Amino acid sequence: MTWTGNRVRARVASEPSQCQTNGEDQPKIGPGLDFERVMEDSPPPENLGAVEIKNFDHNGRPGRAWIGSYGEVSVAWILGLNRSLQVSSRCDDLPSYDSLVDFFARYRQAVITQDADVLADLTSSPLRIDPQTTEFINSKQIKSHFSQVFPDSLREVLADFDPHFVFCAHGHVAIAAGRIWAKPDAAGHLHVYFVDSHAHPLSTPLPIKPN
Repeated sequence: MTWTGNRVRARVASEPSQCQTNGEDQPKIGPGLDFERVMEDSPPPENLGAVEIKNFDHNGRPGRAWIGSYGEVSVAWILGLNRSLQVSSRCDDLPSYDSLVDFFARYRQAVITQDADVLADLTSSPLRIDPQTTEFINSKQIKSHFSQVFPDSLREVLADFDPHFVFCAHGHVAIAAGRIWAKPDAAGHLHVYFVDSHAHPLSTPLPIKPN
């Protein structure tokens, strides 16, 4: 018998025995099943279908990315045996996972430090800044329109956001719950083409719930 994160061994008990419930021994009457935990670690990588596993840390919070042979990427926060899965997608038609993480790490840092020159280099023109496709600016205008493109609510999310949590879809890649989207140009270089400046993002990762 196998449980995610724990392997247990079951045997038939021919005599009355004790079992544990919520950390306390409780009487068990008559024959039944006894369970013994025999593995404390997470399942081996081959059980997750991953060919590469990357561990990372964000402000003391451990995370892990599983990368499959066909470009599947799953990213989660890790706490003991628990995983809080945040993102799972296919990134096979995009630059490597490391390249995606590096790009959004640079983009995030440029937003936090309000480095408009770097942001202009990482942005395509025109940049769409609303979901209704009615507002656009030239990437060179980011400096003069910085607070419009990156309102306080969006900057706060990016300050707390870890760039390992990318979401890929049909040759495009997003972060912060779809608030920012990028895609590669003809030469394969990523550029942001959409920033949802009007949203009130609530994309802070969900808290990890114990099993």
